[in-house]
Amino acid sequence: MMIDHDNLEDFRDAELYDLRDAGYYDDYPLTEQWARLLGGPLLDLACGTGRMALRMAALGYQVTGVDITPEMIARARQKAAAHSLSIDWMVADARAFQLGKQFSLVMF
Repeated sequence: MMIDHDNLEDFRDAELYDLRDAGYYDDYPLTEQWARLLGGPLLDLACGTGRMALRMAALGYQVTGVDITPEMIARARQKAAAHSLSIDWMVADARAFQLGKQFSLVMF
């Protein structure tokens, strides 16, 4: 079940989102440290256009990205394809979804 939000319009333009998010890397070291410690697979909740999911997949981890906004997932898929990265993407509300999988690390 998708839950309506009044702020989702702010996230419909995935390219603008990428421009706003460009250059933010502060969370990479800690996330990479936890991934090395716990291993995969990894779940990226509210993944947006896949900034962290793409990074972790490039490091060799199995990653699933979930976001409520279809435009974000579409952009994430394009970026993954452009870098030949295999990531499972899902449009869903992070508060109410089922994948039938277990993950070693959940990122958000």
